[in-house]
Amino acid sequence: MSISKIDPAGLDIGQIGGRRNLIINGAMQVAQRGTTFDFAASNGAYTLDRFFWQNIDDDELVTQVTKSSDAPTGFASSLKVVATTAESSWAATEFARFFYKIEAQDLQQLDYGLSTAKSVTMSFWVKSDVTGAYSVSFYVPDTDRRIGSTYTINSADTWEYKTITFVGDTSGGINNDNGEGIQISFCLAAGSNYTVTDNTSWAANSDANTFYGHTASWGTTINDNWAITGVQLEVGTVATPFEHRSYGEELALCQRYYYKSSFGYDDAVVVLAQYNSSDGYGVIYHPKIMRSSPTATLSSASSYYLYIANSAEALSGAIAQNPNPVTFEFRAQSTANKTLGHASWIRANTGGCSIEMDAEL
Repeated sequence: MSISKIDPAGLDIGQIGGRRNLIINGAMQVAQRGTTFDFAASNGAYTLDRFFWQNIDDDELVTQVTKSSDAPTGFASSLKVVATTAESSWAATEFARFFYKIEAQDLQQLDYGLSTAKSVTMSFWVKSDVTGAYSVSFYVPDTDRRIGSTYTINSADTWEYKTITFVGDTSGGINNDNGEGIQISFCLAAGSNYTVTDNTSWAANSDANTFYGHTASWGTTINDNWAITGVQLEVGTVATPFEHRSYGEELALCQRYYYKSSFGYDDAVVVLAQYNSSDGYGVIYHPKIMRSSPTATLSSASSYYLYIANSAEALSGAIAQNPNPVTFEFRAQSTANKTLGHASWIRANTGGCSIEMDAEL
């Protein structure tokens, strides 16, 4: 019996093997910052890893974002937002969205700016109690260009599978660097300033074409909700089944952009050497090489104990110095009675402590 080869180009689905999904944490598995986030009006921040919630100019909307166990078959988690205080109406300058940023050097295979620019297809599962048309748009900061489309929630409170294909941009390229390549926006509500200009073809970015076609008035009733999972972006015009990755793989990919190390009481944190009588220094390696030199956040000095010469004492200062993509220096300040060159170590005090490093796009 003869065996014939399948030509991926003929199927227009890009590669068959290996990694296809350009989205990290699309199954909403990783939540290093926490699993519940409360947002006041005109507020925003990262929630589940890689997904940022933003509500702009709204004067009433209060929301709660969670890692929810409500998910379609084949998934364990979703990213869910609930309006805990409603917006009575959406003014022209107001909008609410989630966005996701893809690193530029991970998008070079798309050939943007060339005649060979490739189409990409986005697929996801979505659920809301508010039916209607919702906007999804791509924005390329390097060229300040945008394209968008819509999907429709047909049935309230029902998981629905959506696919959207975006043509490649032959007129604007994406820099080959570690900056922001494409920003993907999932709009939940938008005022008229953002919905009036057609964005179904690549064009110069403007407020007016940000969320063209969006009509769903989400968030105007208390307990309005919207949830998403199984987010996949792949080269080609065909949506293939979601590429499930292990939790360990997804966590490692997320840690390029952000990580949080938490320590319980008496856990070892870092080994030090005394630089002078009061300051000891140690080097901590990030779990993964980070995208850029991160912004460091340490818990308070009282969260740590210094162990040296058969004694222990609380720190007067805990400082993260000279963070780079590979390491940072932990500077421990204590009473000025130490011997230069002596070794010591840091343990977590009662209640534990944490180290956060942020190199998000």
